[in-house]
Amino acid sequence: METNEHLQRFTITSIEGETPDGTSHRVRSDYVEEEWMPYLGPVTIILARKIDLILATNHKQAIDVSKWAEQLAISSEDLLAACHRLVRWGLARWGDRDPTLFISRHWPQVPACVATPLHRRVLVGLPDMEVTG
Repeated sequence: METNEHLQRFTITSIEGETPDGTSHRVRSDYVEEEWMPYLGPVTIILARKIDLILATNHKQAIDVSKWAEQLAISSEDLLAACHRLVRWGLARWGDRDPTLFISRHWPQVPACVATPLHRRVLVGLPDMEVTG
């Protein structure tokens, strides 16, 4: 699956079989905003919440990258970077054969091992765009 800056459309859907486990938090919860924001940034949080709202009523939806980027007042590259950031943190994954973003609608607590200032700086500084060969 090619996931680079040339991606113009993709499908969003929930990760199948996902159920809340008592320690996870809904994407639109205060916990996600307060605790995940320093790692993901506001664009990624807003994007995840927009996707969650859509997936609450639709099982799947096609996304036009430039249209969504315009709605969020960001570039297409920033929108795709936010998608890749979700994947990097294990909150979403790209489909193997087609451009589908499978997103978790219930997020775990921020791992304690990444909460130190040094780890946070390193992890936040990693590139968001996947390199394809």
